[in-house]
Amino acid sequence: NYDYIFTVGYHHDIELKKLFQLNNKKLPTLIQHGSEKLDEILLSNYESKINNKILSKVIIGLSWGEGSLSEDIEFISVLISKLVEMNLVVVLRPHSMTLKRIPDYFDKISLRLNTEKLKGILFDKNSNQKDAIINSDFLVTDWSGLSFEYAFGYNRPILFIDSKPKLRNKNWIDLN
Repeated sequence: NYDYIFTVGYHHDIELKKLFQLNNKKLPTLIQHGSEKLDEILLSNYESKINNKILSKVIIGLSWGEGSLSEDIEFISVLISKLVEMNLVVVLRPHSMTLKRIPDYFDKISLRLNTEKLKGILFDKNSNQKDAIINSDFLVTDWSGLSFEYAFGYNRPILFIDSKPKLRNKNWIDLN
């Protein structure tokens, strides 16, 4: 029921054309708009602050939803513990949908970590702000879209956790 859809690029155009064709629907006008978040980062003339320095602050930004690593409290607790043991400052930045699905998310993780570990972790409770991202040295993620902004916008390293793919559209294969 849309007249226009703003897309990130040609790859989205192809997918949407196929989707509307499969559903026998009239294709709205597609406008290649780009990625607003990534464009904002690139236009801000941000320069990477990693120039042969020792990495010290890691941000954990994982995808959300049933079966995602971010909602596996035990996994997150172990990951944080291992990173803190490496003398890294850890910023846990869950997706806003994770916080909606698990309102006591930070409390559950805090209970699993001992007091010593909590000294090396920061909980980012506002995923709309960029401060935690700008002030981190590298990202640990899975299938999160944050990886695109982080890699292409800030030109910083990412550690991807090989996990079960995030699947929101069970008919994705139909879109080629």
